[in-house]
Amino acid sequence: MYHSILLESILDLANVTAAAPSRAPSGLLESLRETAGRMLGALAVWTHPDGEVALFGDCAFGVAHGPAALTRYGAALGIAPRGPKRPGILEHAGFVRISSGPFTVIASVAGPMPSYQPGHAHCDALAFELSVGKERVVTDTGVAEYLPGALRDVSRATRSHATVEVNGADQAELWAAHRIGGRPRVVLVSAEPGRRFEATCVSWSTPDTLHRRVVEAKPGFLEIRDTIEGKSRPVRFSLPLAPGLEPRIEKRCVRLRLRDGTWLRIDLPESLHFTLERGLYFPEFGRTLERPVLVSRAERLERALFRFSVAEVLRMPERPRGGL
Repeated sequence: MYHSILLESILDLANVTAAAPSRAPSGLLESLRETAGRMLGALAVWTHPDGEVALFGDCAFGVAHGPAALTRYGAALGIAPRGPKRPGILEHAGFVRISSGPFTVIASVAGPMPSYQPGHAHCDALAFELSVGKERVVTDTGVAEYLPGALRDVSRATRSHATVEVNGADQAELWAAHRIGGRPRVVLVSAEPGRRFEATCVSWSTPDTLHRRVVEAKPGFLEIRDTIEGKSRPVRFSLPLAPGLEPRIEKRCVRLRLRDGTWLRIDLPESLHFTLERGLYFPEFGRTLERPVLVSRAERLERALFRFSVAEVLRMPERPRGGL
């Protein structure tokens, strides 16, 4: 959201400077165009197939212009998106994108950012959003408001994101509405563009317990492997789903029917028992929706494996020609 707001301003400056180049400092127009191109490329990394951005941190729909509008604005100025050196990997911002078959994963692989002003960051290290086709399935939380209170606390909390909470505590020391004290140590260990990444998180209050997550796209499915290393502590797994989905929990899997008739199967770790809870989702400022959340708790855990696969597509029968 804030990236898009700043990008629009950079494009405006490039537009004005191009209209009166003789009145601009030498090299300003070239610098603005180069910056806007890189910002457009970064924006594409965290844009879902539905055309909207991922809702990490203080991000909400309806505040900034959408990615398509900003890309068109850039094109009108002759500015094309310039992707990162390693496709889908924003190492400084701390995001990774994997697109394989029907799956699109956008994951947060950094601590509160930017480190010098983290007030708009949430406890979302190693969390991810997942789209299947053009439909969001696993969603982040967004933001409801900036006032201190229950809704603000929920939007920032570790358990509101698709990651692991250790010892009942948040990854970072949160206070007030935009303050962060102690911070987690988050490392992007490795990343293979478009296919795989591995990252670790050590929460500020549990420095001797490490959460390691590997996300990998394989032929026909997506795999997420979690390990808890170091001192054993209670953990809580959260998998917040998009509003409107109705998960069916079976013995070792969850089935979800998507809008286009696709059945998504999520194979669950054998060592964990998942239940269905209700959580909050803030896609826009001042708008609160309820959504299903798959939750599991364990007193101790060494490893867990999730596998996402498309089971089948049920298509509507074709109408006879000439019929109503």
